[in-house]
Amino acid sequence: MTVAGVRNASPDTAALEERGFDQLDFRRTMGRFPTGVTVVTMVGHDGHAYGVTVSAFMSVSLEPPLIAVSLGMRARAYPTLAASERFGVSVLAEDQADVSDRFAGRLPRTGPDPFVPFHGFPVVDGAVAHVVARMHSRFDAGDHTIFIGEVEALRTAPGRPLVFHGGRYEALEHVPEKRG
Repeated sequence: MTVAGVRNASPDTAALEERGFDQLDFRRTMGRFPTGVTVVTMVGHDGHAYGVTVSAFMSVSLEPPLIAVSLGMRARAYPTLAASERFGVSVLAEDQADVSDRFAGRLPRTGPDPFVPFHGFPVVDGAVAHVVARMHSRFDAGDHTIFIGEVEALRTAPGRPLVFHGGRYEALEHVPEKRG
């Protein structure tokens, strides 16, 4: 491959030459945008519940109610989510960094999984919000797939969400929750 006069450049080197930034630059820049932290849950062919930490989560549509999660195609949970008809999203509470780390593979799996049933589907106990969705569609985007789900059920609980910013967990400044 020849890019800007460089022969046989690696993909990272070629991208750097073409774009002027590398993957680390991209990650650092995207890390400037604070996100909530979720655990996406799914049920495998073996009937067991599985979860993966995902910060790429958003609402897509009000009518019909649609949500989206993005998961890397190399993630261990990818084949299970890709084969799922339903999935859950648990918006983690500010005191659940250990849960995030567990499902991100940064902590060893010890003790029982923190799942509780909601609308007939496993979600993470103690989260500030739960959403259960039926798979609607999916779109490959680079090395990730964006999974769109049609919301079947949702609920919220008191508390503040866990936030990820600049490569670490953060706490929101205390602001009273708006009612109504």
